[in-house]
Amino acid sequence: LLRTYARTVAQLPSTTVASAQPVVVYGQRGVVDARVSTARGPVAGAPVRLEALPYGARTWMGIANGVTDARGYVRLTAAPSRNASYRVVALAGWDRLASVSAPVASVVRPALTSSFSPTSVRAGGLVRVTGGAAPAVAGTRVQLVRVTGSGSTVQYSIAAQGLVGADGRYSMAFLPSRGTFTYQVRVLATAYASFAYGPAVLVRAY
Repeated sequence: LLRTYARTVAQLPSTTVASAQPVVVYGQRGVVDARVSTARGPVAGAPVRLEALPYGARTWMGIANGVTDARGYVRLTAAPSRNASYRVVALAGWDRLASVSAPVASVVRPALTSSFSPTSVRAGGLVRVTGGAAPAVAGTRVQLVRVTGSGSTVQYSIAAQGLVGADGRYSMAFLPSRGTFTYQVRVLATAYASFAYGPAVLVRAY
């Protein structure tokens, strides 16, 4: 009897609205929230699928599944390896049609490490800076910058430049002028990931 009744009920169009965490640090999980509703209101217990379209890919791929709560909401997570767009697909039910959210974008911020050796040197002495950037995108530009000022008056001057290798590693060297200054490594943005700054390091040249 229930099956007969279900077949006589018109399936309502459903709507799926999604939002994504705009920036996710590489190696961490980002959040995608969605809400499924029909003309009757929020849909509880709706099975949904999270799909991703990473930069450079041509087809969407399913990466996570979930079920909406009593308010029609669901939270899904993803650990992206590069910039990507996401969409949430709400599967059809006996009383509703399937729906797909509009794509939402999220960018990956590289995980950046740096090591300075030495951090105290005679003026004009060589300081080497090595580290890694993930995701590893060969040819990504990295810069060593000297930081002066703070807040709205902060200024960055380039002290050295380098490239990330296929293994995600980089190496630079510079000759600091006399004084104690703050330096940071920054990786420039690519189509695969956004820019990122490493930790601030004090270098003393005496």
